[in-house]
Amino acid sequence: MPADPPPSALPKLRDADAWPRLEATPLALLAVGSASCGACRRLRALLPGLSAGVGLPALWAEAEDAPGLIAELEVFHLPALFVVAAGEPLGEVQAPLQAEALRAAVEALLRAR
Repeated sequence: MPADPPPSALPKLRDADAWPRLEATPLALLAVGSASCGACRRLRALLPGLSAGVGLPALWAEAEDAPGLIAELEVFHLPALFVVAAGEPLGEVQAPLQAEALRAAVEALLRAR
């Protein structure tokens, strides 16, 4: 299993800055998770490689720091991964927490847009 990325490796969003930052980003991966969630840590570890593989920046939101963002995105489970274009969610990535499966799902969402 990949090691957890350093905390500074992924830009973190909080409710106060989430939407302005997302709106200023033409296309990005947005992951929502929690430090206490094992699957979330797995997604966080996979994000840098996924980001590089699909050519999109990755942003991270801790559930505890961004409850408004989570409510607006209607996140029902953690972790959650979205493709976002200029602040508009294109869709939630539905795939197992495996590098190739996540990349294929992101690429499918991008093709569908």
